[in-house]
Amino acid sequence: MAKVILNPLFTGVRGRVGNVIYRRINGETHVSAVPRPSTKPPSPAQLAARERFAAASRARAAAKTAEARNE
Repeated sequence: MAKVILNPLFTGVRGRVGNVIYRRINGETHVSAVPRPSTKPPSPAQLAARERFAAASRARAAAKTAEARNE
């Protein structure tokens, strides 16, 4: 990861630009490459975690829809 010393005009740079990610860590701007997706198949624990997250997301969406109907 590269450490960048920027002109004061660019001190607020953060986020993704093309294949590069700019981030602020402890007040310093760092640059890194965008991580590549894994080529390994997901483990059973990862699949279980994804399913729990999906279920929580669906429950939140349903609650939000019900809340909007009650307003």
